[in-house]
Amino acid sequence: MPGSLPLQYWLTAVACVAMLGVSTFTDLRSREIPNPVVLFGLVTGAALWTAFDGLSGLGTAALGGFTGLSVFLIMALLGAMEMGDVKLMAALGALFGWPWVLPALVHVVMAGFFFAIFWVILHGHARRTLSNLWIALRTWLMPGARRVPLAELPTTPLPYGVAIALGGVWTLLAIPFPGLNLLAAMF
Repeated sequence: MPGSLPLQYWLTAVACVAMLGVSTFTDLRSREIPNPVVLFGLVTGAALWTAFDGLSGLGTAALGGFTGLSVFLIMALLGAMEMGDVKLMAALGALFGWPWVLPALVHVVMAGFFFAIFWVILHGHARRTLSNLWIALRTWLMPGARRVPLAELPTTPLPYGVAIALGGVWTLLAIPFPGLNLLAAMF
């Protein structure tokens, strides 16, 4: 099946891997996702979709980018991630377009879940993380309790760009191998 994939898939895959590879490196090194890398993803996604599908393709890229941006912006406003992650997800959404941004979001969240567990264990902070979760749940669920914002709890910063990269690659693999598509498996 991979040999029968269209040229647009292969060009998108190369652009995704390049963007996600640089983002992973910089996020691990300095907790930054460079704006030029995000801009590359946004422009390349718009250009590829437009080249292969005309103006409707541009709409496909725009809707994918907007969807990725919107979902992650909500999480950023809740304090769950940084704006670099939001912009990276918007660029990934533009590259995948609509509707493939939807399984990409599911794959990124699942990759983030498993990566967070790995990251906490790697840094030896499993006990502190479980304690933080207990404090957060207790203060959020008990009526009248002072709510403790997650930002006030001691944490080990998670480079979520790595999770976005893992989820993006997962989505690239789910296109030729539909059994890997978690969103399709849910319905």
